[in-house]
Amino acid sequence: VIVELLNALGNVSEDQSILAMPPWCNPYLIAADALSLALHFVIINVPFFTTIFQLAPLNQAEWLAVLAFSAPV
Repeated sequence: VIVELLNALGNVSEDQSILAMPPWCNPYLIAADALSLALHFVIINVPFFTTIFQLAPLNQAEWLAVLAFSAPV
């Protein structure tokens, strides 16, 4: 999921680079990414939702691994 969120930020424009049109030019995209990430954190860390979705919270090392694998996008 984080890979796709970062990918969306990198593809703000079809014909301009990220240097010509940075992600913060589209506040709706930033808000949508932030909301999506917040909802994922809630689902992963709130016990009620972890029971429903049968998930386990990630520890700090696992989050760092997720960011390390997602960042090159």
